[in-house]
Amino acid sequence: MTRVFGWNWQFAIFILLSFSLAHVARGDTIKESPVIFFTHGDTRMAQLQPDGTLKGSAYELFTCSMEKMNQPFKVSIAPLSRANSLMTSHKNGIWFPSSMKTTDERDARMVGPAGDTNLYFFMLKDNPLKPGTKDFKRKARLTAYKGSAMERHLLKERYVYVEGSADVQRMISMLLSNRADALLAVDMRRVLPEETRKLVEENLRMELFRKMPIGFQIAKPTHLGHPGFTSAFRAALNSCKS
Repeated sequence: MTRVFGWNWQFAIFILLSFSLAHVARGDTIKESPVIFFTHGDTRMAQLQPDGTLKGSAYELFTCSMEKMNQPFKVSIAPLSRANSLMTSHKNGIWFPSSMKTTDERDARMVGPAGDTNLYFFMLKDNPLKPGTKDFKRKARLTAYKGSAMERHLLKERYVYVEGSADVQRMISMLLSNRADALLAVDMRRVLPEETRKLVEENLRMELFRKMPIGFQIAKPTHLGHPGFTSAFRAALNSCKS
């Protein structure tokens, strides 16, 4: 009799736990419409392919996480200059790549890291200025992709800043025409047309600035409107990384 009662008690606990987990899963998933995965497609961890698909380690982690959460999603390619507005206003949005560790408010919406990326100063080979020196900080005209974390960093640190563009070819043109001394960016050579890539390799040098951890940024309305989504995404991502 005692064994039967014990088995019934264990079975009841199992049913309650199953119900609770199912309830949490429903609360952590956005069912009314798919999550939109926004990216510019220029990074090796989520790179746009000629056939319109994405490939890369971060995109694989994202798709694995969404599958574990049973969360529908769509992909949208957008320029980096739209990242801030999308993350401020989109009700079901995620942006990749975003730098980890920026502000407390933004960190609360970050999931990751999904990997690391190197940041470089791109400069003319014959430019005498040297990154890390006082002259560089005081005299160098620096630029970065419009709306990027690199732009925010340069402005925050009070470098001599020249407004950039979201177009990589325009940014390279700024260096080649001596309108800026240095571009702070990830290594973008692989996404350049062959002719432009040759110009970069012949005329520019790259100096490592730092290694930066990057992850997925959840839009403010998504984070606030679905409080369990961010933590569920983190748990799913950790599971996919293990």
